[in-house]
Order: sequence, then C-alpha cells, then structure tokens
Amino acid sequence: MRVDIQFIPRHVSAKEAEGKAFVVIDALRASTTIVEALSNGCAEVIPVVTVNGTFNLAEKFPREDTLIGGERGGRKVKGFDLGNSPREYARDVVWGKRLILTTTDGTKAFHMVAASQHVLVGAFTNAHAVAQRCMTLRADPVMVAAGKRGKFSLEDVVCAGMMIDLLERRGVDLTDGARAASILYRSFNGDLLGMARISEHGRSLVRLGFEEDLSFCVQTNISLLVPVFRDGSIRLE
Repeated sequence: MRVDIQFIPRHVSAKEAEGKAFVVIDALRASTTIVEALSNGCAEVIPVVTVNGTFNLAEKFPREDTLIGGERGGRKVKGFDLGNSPREYARDVVWGKRLILTTTDGTKAFHMVAASQHVLVGAFTNAHAVAQRCMTLRADPVMVAAGKRGKFSLEDVVCAGMMIDLLERRGVDLTDGARAASILYRSFNGDLLGMARISEHGRSLVRLGFEEDLSFCVQTNISLLVPVFRDGSIRLE
C-alpha cells in the first residue's frame, strides 16, 4: 500500500482510479459539515457543484424532507436553509432529512474523483476512523485537499498529513508529496487551532464572523464515522 496526495483537486479517470481510494478533505468547512450532519442523523448529503444546480435538484424531492445548504464566499446563499457551518447541522435540524449541499471548493472535489470505487469524506474530526478504513480497503489511499479556489490550502494539507502520519505509523509507504504533508502536519501538531487561525481560509472565516467554526473543525477524532460518496450521494455504510 502506498499513500499519495493531490495538493489541488484534479479530475481522475476511471483507469487512473483503479486500485485507489480517494479521501476528500475540506477541513474548513465542507467535509467537517458533512461528517457532522450525518453523525446527527441526516439521511444523505448530495454534493452539487453550482448554486443553480442545487436549487434545481431540490425541486425533485419533497420539500419537507429536504434541506438546502452551503455557501459562496463563506456566506449562506440567499434562499438556502443553512450555510456551511458545521454548528448549524444539529440533530434537531437534520435528523431524517436529505441535504443538498454546495460549497465553493469541497463539493466540487467529490465530483472530480467520482470515477473511483472508493471515495471517503475526511476531516480532523474523523481522521483516525478514515485512516483505519483506508487500511481495510486494500487500495492505495490518495488524499485530496480541496484547496481554496484552485490554490493550495494549508488546513486541508495539514489534515491530510494527519491521516498520512497515522498510516505511516502502520507501515504504509509514502510518495514524496505525502511525506511532505506528513511533515507539515507534525510541525503544527499540538496547535491545530493556531494553524487554522493563520491559514488564509481561517482568517477569512474570522473576518466573516465564523471564528467558532475554527475551533469546531480542528477537533480531532470525535467521530468514528466515515461517510462514503457513491452514485452522487454521500451516506454512511
């Protein structure tokens, strides 16, 4: 088994995806929000690339069973039920509901690797569970850092590095990129909140009034769940 990383998401063909498991990471905040929503009883999360696509898809489902969530520029989209703060997705809000979600970067990343048989949702909150699942899949893990508008994102790569570090401790081989992510994670281990605060995305969220989301998103291993993206939907198996 050999672990690799995409520092910026790119489309993966079915041939390239053979024998690999992709872990999509948008630590601030989409992947954390997805893990939280499903942990609190959400039936499924459908990631959509565009805002219009989200509204159009929502029309195909009963309104009473469906929530529309996400953001553009960090803020909740007008007409949506929820934004992209994981703190919004409480049990009394999402239990039994379908969530159609669109975010600037995270939801797009899922569709870039949709050709793979194995696409997992990774965050700080479920990092140990993701690493364990990767060990059981008998596929080469590829961490996919969602990034920020097509550019490198510190918090996503640090989160990927945390999972890579866990896998390395279990004897998994690393590419140079994966090793670099592991080293970056170790440089911030012990102060993940400080890392989030200095990151470009973290500073943007603070300016928008979402500083509490940083503390939430850097909690480690509070969930044993590993959501799976398959056939256009993210669910728990």
